[in-house]
Amino acid sequence: KVWVYGGYTGEAKTKVFLDDLFCLDMKAKTWTQVYRCDVDTKLAATRYYSLVPADAAPIVVAMAKGAVGDALEVVDILDVGPILDSKRTDFKEVMTTHVKDQIDEMSKLMSKLNLNLGKAASLQLGDIKTLKLVMAALKNIKDDGVDLTFTLDQLDQTLQYMELHSMGKIEPMVKKLSDVRASFENAQKDAPMTRKAIKSTQEAEADKVSREIDDMGAKLEADHKKQLRTAPYKIVTGSSKAYGELNEMSKELALSETDVTRLKELAALFEFPEKTSAIETEAASMRQDLVRAKTLWDLQFMIDSQIEVWKTLLWDDINAAALEEETKAFQ
Repeated sequence: KVWVYGGYTGEAKTKVFLDDLFCLDMKAKTWTQVYRCDVDTKLAATRYYSLVPADAAPIVVAMAKGAVGDALEVVDILDVGPILDSKRTDFKEVMTTHVKDQIDEMSKLMSKLNLNLGKAASLQLGDIKTLKLVMAALKNIKDDGVDLTFTLDQLDQTLQYMELHSMGKIEPMVKKLSDVRASFENAQKDAPMTRKAIKSTQEAEADKVSREIDDMGAKLEADHKKQLRTAPYKIVTGSSKAYGELNEMSKELALSETDVTRLKELAALFEFPEKTSAIETEAASMRQDLVRAKTLWDLQFMIDSQIEVWKTLLWDDINAAALEEETKAFQ
């Protein structure tokens, strides 16, 4: 037998590391998935794996870098042998529960996808809420279709493994997985017609969103110029008044930031995410200017407070070295 552990799919930023074990039976010429689990991408990227021979199946040894440096300080061991031991029931129960939960989750997702696609038939112009649901379903099928198919294939292979090793009654899970796959295939089949059905409404709403982004850009630009001319940006204002006005300005900006986030999500949905880059930059700049103004007033308040303390000192109590240390806090 040949055992193959791990690996990855995708490249660069899309790289996904795999935590799975396959067995190739050289006589039967068949592949069997023995084990699969989700693994954290960042953790997997820093791990080094090796297979150590054992009686029933190899032991997977994973070595990772620790907090100190490059030394391989962290070691994890996965003993595959008990997984293949038909006399043990603990793994069987855990595996059955996990697979059942995954199938249930996929079933709910497919029901939601088909339900939202079906809403295209009653879509009316101006019904942005329903349009968003339909478009989100289409985007899910387009962007995640390969991953969803892979998950269904993995579940199918897992059920074959469970059947091969007599791991309980799996017929209901096989039937449900078959229904889930059929539901997903129907969604994929209906997607082109749905996309065509909503095209005119989608284009009209996309134009509205585009204009709203332009209006938000003009508003933020005007608000930013106005912001920099307000009292908190003038030294004569004083810290007490400045703090109150900065707080109110922060609340108003928070509302605009909420609108920017909403428009960013809509722009991504209508597939022109780059259009919101200007309003995102403008809002971030406004927030940064508020933070800078607050920082300057904090410094001003700290200096004024310290000077008031120094005013109470008597000449005989003045310690030049201590005063020098206290002024360093202003730097």
